[in-house]
Amino acid sequence: LASACWKQLGNLDESIESFQQALASEPSIEAASNLASILIDVGNYEQAWELCDGVLKKGHREKLVIELGVSALALLGFFEDASALLAQIEQGTEESDDVAQEQ
Repeated sequence: LASACWKQLGNLDESIESFQQALASEPSIEAASNLASILIDVGNYEQAWELCDGVLKKGHREKLVIELGVSALALLGFFEDASALLAQIEQGTEESDDVAQEQ
């Protein structure tokens, strides 16, 4: 909760520290995505990508984490990697549409 408050108040350094502590004590997709977003905001694209990549390697495929990973990769200049990761979102959307049509 404190992490989100710091972010709302614009104190990004405090927010980063707070989200890092939250991840260390109780990892969550929400904390990871919030921290990745802030890291991108402050221009720390490499650390944002490493965070997203770590979440993805654990098998979590949340759309927001993928989108943040795509952004970080693109901002780092890894356009082909960003495109490949973006394709995962599109595949997930197509699979969801297929399931919906079957029902």
